[in-house]
Amino acid sequence: MTDELLDELGGSGDFVDTVAFPLPANVISALVGVPQADRDWLRPLIADLSATLEPVSTPEEIDRAEAASRQARAYFSDLIETRRADPQDDLLTGLIQASDGEDRLSENEVISNVLLIYAAGFETTTQLLSNMVRALVAHPDQLQLLRNDHSLIPAAVEEVLRYDPPVQVDGRYTFADIEVGDITIPTGSTTLMLLAAANRDPFVCADPDRFDITRSDTQLLSFGSGIHYCLGAALARLEGQVVLERLLSRYQSWSVGEEVWRQRITIRGVERLAVEFQ
Repeated sequence: MTDELLDELGGSGDFVDTVAFPLPANVISALVGVPQADRDWLRPLIADLSATLEPVSTPEEIDRAEAASRQARAYFSDLIETRRADPQDDLLTGLIQASDGEDRLSENEVISNVLLIYAAGFETTTQLLSNMVRALVAHPDQLQLLRNDHSLIPAAVEEVLRYDPPVQVDGRYTFADIEVGDITIPTGSTTLMLLAAANRDPFVCADPDRFDITRSDTQLLSFGSGIHYCLGAALARLEGQVVLERLLSRYQSWSVGEEVWRQRITIRGVERLAVEFQ
């Protein structure tokens, strides 16, 4: 898939629209079982849905998100009926058939889970891939290290995740009083975790504002932690590593032009990234 998309890019153009979006979107679509013909139709719906992840949204954004949710849920309800009649080797069929004794997921539970997995499967990874190209172009010494030693590719992806994570903010509810410094967060509170700030904690990471792909002790919260650790972390890392390896193998010169930023806080990144690879 990556090679085909890079062929389509032809060395220059909008990296987001040509590579960073379609790669993770097609991968998660294939895993979930969304037909190729429906993927472009679903894209703007998922983008509208992501507004609900933001700490602040306009009434218009909320209205669009609610409308997108109704359309997406109706779509997956129809797809569930199709898969019940004709099971396939995909995640949606697996969710339909999943059981614990006599206990099975309800249709509402299947729809909610598949929507979450599907949306999270490309919205975040799209930004990871774009942030990766931006960071390496902005730090040519690190890009040269990668050219000299491709074994640093996994570490480079980790450093991008730490330095400029796609998900900047995460939410938690407290089930007990928690002491943070001299502040008590009471039971039942809604909290916002600034993941990007935690990734640059100087008590955890030496010289945290420096982009350094040779770090060997990277600790990051970009995928959350504990029971809420990101289900797709390994897939996101793999997609980042594959794209980076193919870019390094194909092109000796990278440059970035126009950047158009998303008006988002939680999922941070660019809507458009003009690139030229030679």
